[in-house]
Amino acid sequence: MADPNVDAVIVTTPPFLHHPMTIAALQAGKHVLCEKPLAVSLREADEMIAAAQRAGRVLSTVSQGRFAEAPQRMHALVQSGVLGKVFFGKADGQWYRPPSYYELWWRGTWAREGGGAGTGQGIHILDQVLWILGKRPVQVFGKIGTFVHPVPRAKAEGGLPIEDTALGIITFEDGSIMEFCAAVSQQLERSQIEIAGERGSAQAYPWAVYSADPATNERLAQFIELEVPPLPADWQPKKPELDPYRNPGPNALPPVWSMVPQIGDFLTAIQTGRPSLTGGDEGRRALEVLAGLYRSAILGTPTELPLSPDDPFYGGVAAGLAQQRY
Repeated sequence: MADPNVDAVIVTTPPFLHHPMTIAALQAGKHVLCEKPLAVSLREADEMIAAAQRAGRVLSTVSQGRFAEAPQRMHALVQSGVLGKVFFGKADGQWYRPPSYYELWWRGTWAREGGGAGTGQGIHILDQVLWILGKRPVQVFGKIGTFVHPVPRAKAEGGLPIEDTALGIITFEDGSIMEFCAAVSQQLERSQIEIAGERGSAQAYPWAVYSADPATNERLAQFIELEVPPLPADWQPKKPELDPYRNPGPNALPPVWSMVPQIGDFLTAIQTGRPSLTGGDEGRRALEVLAGLYRSAILGTPTELPLSPDDPFYGGVAAGLAQQRY
C-alpha cells in the first residue's frame, strides 16, 4: 500500500476480505479490481463504492462474462430496439462442484462466502442478463435448497446451510420479468441466457436469434453480422481459459469467456477516466438481487427492491439470519 509504484490492486481473496482490503487500497490511492461477489453485504458494498468516490479511483468488479461474444451481441440487440420491447429474460447457470469443493475453510459459510451457488457461481450469469436488459429490478421471489453437498449442511450458520441450488423470479419496474437459476448440484451442466422481445428472441449457449416475421428475421441476422462492434484487439484473449471443475462438452463456454478483456476494461478506465463496464455500482446490482432472493427464500415472501438500509438483510445473510428463529 505504501509503494508509490503500485497504481492498482486486484483483490482475489475470499469474499469476506473484499471489503477491508478494497477500502485500504482505495484509501492508499490505488485503483481496485475486486473479485465477485463485490462484498458479502450491501452495506459493505456501499462503503466500498463511497470509498472509491472519495478517493477518485476506479473500483471495478470481476464479471468477465459481460465481455463474451453472446452477451455483447444481446446487449447490442436490446439497445438497438430491433427486438422491440424486451419483456422476458432468463439466466441459468446450472453447474456442478464435487462435495470436496466446500471443504476449503471459508467456503460454505454465510459470513465468509456470502452465499452459495448464487453468489459463488450464478452471480456471473445474473449480472450479464441484468446488464443486457438494462432495467431496474423492483421485486424478487426466491427459493433455495441444499441437496447434494454435506459440508454446507454441517456448517449451517444461523440454522440454515448455504444453498447448492437457487431459483429466483425477478420483476422489473416496467413489469417485465426474468427467471434465474444457479446451481452447483446439477451434473449435466449447462449455461443459458435467453431474452424475448415483441419482434424476436435470442439465446446464448448455443447462440440463436429468431423472429417469426421473415423481414425482421433478416434484419436480426444483418444486425449481428454488421453492427455489433468487436472487442478491442488488445482485449482479445490469446488462449481459452479452462474451468478445472468443469467437464468439457457441447455446452462448454467459448474461449472469449476470459479475464483478458475484463482487465483490459479496468486498465482503460484508469487511463481514460471513462467508467468501467463492470464498475462498483454494476457489481452492487447483482448483489442486491441476490440479497433479495436470499431474504425471500428465508422469510417465504417476495422482497421489494431496493432493499432498505434498515432491513437486517442489508447487512448480509448472516445478519438477517441472526434476526430469525428456526
